[in-house]
Parts: sequence; C-alpha cells; structure tokens
Amino acid sequence: MSRQAPHATASRACPSMKAWTRMSIVSGVVVFLSLTSSIGFAAWTASSTKTATVSAGTIAVSTATSDGAATITSLGHTYTTTSRTMVKPITIRNTGSVVATVSGVAIAATSTSSLPGEQIAVEFWAGTSETCATAAPTVLTTLGAGNVSLRNLTMVIPVNGSALLCTSTKFPGNIAAQAGKKITASFAITTTAGSNWNATDVVPVNNRSFTQEIFEKPAPNAPTMLVCEDQKSDKKVEISWTAPAGFTTPNDGYNIYYDGVLETNTAETTVEIKEKKPVRMNITIRAVDANGIESVDSRIIEIEPRKTDDGGKEKGISCAN
Repeated sequence: MSRQAPHATASRACPSMKAWTRMSIVSGVVVFLSLTSSIGFAAWTASSTKTATVSAGTIAVSTATSDGAATITSLGHTYTTTSRTMVKPITIRNTGSVVATVSGVAIAATSTSSLPGEQIAVEFWAGTSETCATAAPTVLTTLGAGNVSLRNLTMVIPVNGSALLCTSTKFPGNIAAQAGKKITASFAITTTAGSNWNATDVVPVNNRSFTQEIFEKPAPNAPTMLVCEDQKSDKKVEISWTAPAGFTTPNDGYNIYYDGVLETNTAETTVEIKEKKPVRMNITIRAVDANGIESVDSRIIEIEPRKTDDGGKEKGISCAN
C-alpha cells in the first residue's frame, strides 16, 4: 500500500498588533482654536510661495513702531499750489508668530469731511528705505476707494520683522475752488497667513487717522489808485493801478473784468483796453495770489464812446472818469 505524502500546509503567524498613530497634516487645512478681533491663533500647515510651512501660531499686525509711535498719522498734510504731493512711509510690523503677507487696506473717511475722498489720489508701493523712491509695482487708488487690495505688492513679513509701505497722496484739483476744505481718513492694514487667516492693524483708530486740507489764505486786498487815460488812437485807453498792500511775490497777477466777465490776466500794473467800435462798459481789476485766490473788485473804471468834432458822431472809446 502506497503511502501518500502528507499535504503541505502553510501558516503565517500574525504578530501581535502594535498601536500606531499617524498624524497627517494636509497643506492648507486649518484647525481653528481661537480668533479675537485682530489676532488669530491656529494650528495648521500652509505651504505656498508667500509663506513658510508652520504648525501653530498667532497672526497679528501693527503700524506702530517698536517704540509705539504711530506712522499712519504722518500722512496729515496741507496742500498748496507749491505742495500738491506728499510721500510718507508706513511701518508694518508682524507682531504674530507666523510669516504674514500684506493683503490690503481699508480706507474710511469721517462723515464730517468737506473734501470728497475721490479728489485725493493715493499710490502705494513696497519701500526699501524711508526715502520711498517710487518702485514698481504700485497700487493706484483714492481716499474714497474703501477696501483696496495690496496683494500684488507681494510684501511678505517674517516673524518679528517689519516692512515699509510707501504712500503718496496728491491733490490735482483747483486749490482756489477747494480752499479751506478738508478730509479726515483712516487706514486699516490687513495681513494674511495660509489661505484662511488674516489680521487687522491693532493700533487704535485715532492713531491710524490723519487729516488733509486745502490751504486757505485770506484774499488779497484790491488794487488801488486806479487811473484811466485816453491814448492817441481813439480805439485805445490805458488803465494803471497800484499793487495792494501785502501783495507779495510770487503771485498770479491781476484779473481784468469787463462788465463782471473775466477778460484777461496780466502780471503788470497797467493794461491797455482796445475796442474798434464805440462801446460802454465797466472795468474792474482783481489781485490774484499764488493760490489763485482773488481780491474783491477794485473801483469801477467806466468806458464810453469817444466823441468826435464832426457832428457829434461817436467813434472809438474814452475814459468816462
């Protein structure tokens, strides 16, 4: 009787299972722990070209220097014809514990402002020094724009580091027309970390506000000692006057009005009036200061037709007084 070989059997011993815990942190997923007003605390990983990979920390930003001095308030300015633009650096400090990127600014004007924010042009760029030489890219806006993105400036601030946000403001409008008007505005800088976390400037609003106004100077006095003289040509008269007291240079000369309508401007204290046909009109002179502000009218010089000897026919012009 043949002996059959026993079947081969295979058995794999199962070792005892050890406890393993694996923590997988997915890039960009944020676990919220707490967030109060302008400071957030989180545990997360964030991997991008703008921020380093982190696991936990706070995000916070301040526009005060390390000594506590406000920097946005330096944007206060008075515009004149010779000072229409100003440039100042704003210090942005990363007071959190993670790398942060400057993301935007919220611009707000008070309701008591008499100068519309849209009339003040604003330009932002990343500065390399406090002299703030203009460097591309820049962000163009106005004081009336509201929320403005600053992301294309790619300003990344390391932990405990700072950056300069150079800010230029400009009034391109008519100084005389807006004289005495002002605007009080505030900036609120925001920063981001990862994709979901942001912080707003912790500096109190009164320390990140500023006032800008259009220079208002008392109007100059009116020209005095006006004299009108007929010229040899019956089509001409000449008017001369004395500069008013306190009318210093530089100035914008004198505006000449015919019957209350601006006719011309001159830097001299004389003007020649020419008319081919006989007319009657009143001429007044106004002094104009360097800001375009006019005086009140001078006394009136009356112009009338010049009489001739041939039958009383009117011809040309003459001084009436």
